[in-house]
Amino acid sequence: MVNIAYTPEETADEQGEAKIVNSKYPYGTSLYLDEDTLAKIGIAKLPEVGSQLRMQILVTVTSVSQRQEADGETCQNVELQVTDMEVTGTEGQANSTEQANKLYGS
Repeated sequence: MVNIAYTPEETADEQGEAKIVNSKYPYGTSLYLDEDTLAKIGIAKLPEVGSQLRMQILVTVTSVSQRQEADGETCQNVELQVTDMEVTGTEGQANSTEQANKLYGS
């Protein structure tokens, strides 16, 4: 896994370009899960703030873009829509043995 937090240099670059940096992570990398979504993925008890969870997601590429800027710089981006997810490490989730059995059989 790759940690996508801004480096100190990237933070300085973002602030230098007059962009507001409210997080140490890039815009668009946060997920918000409402009560209905939490219920769908089986999270019955909320995790503690600051705890880490393992997540497996399936995404669909919904948009790709590349453009040439006036200064010659090429900018590229990809937009992804999360379509399926599983979060482990919380109460209400199957334990690792149950998950392995689901994937690989008993």
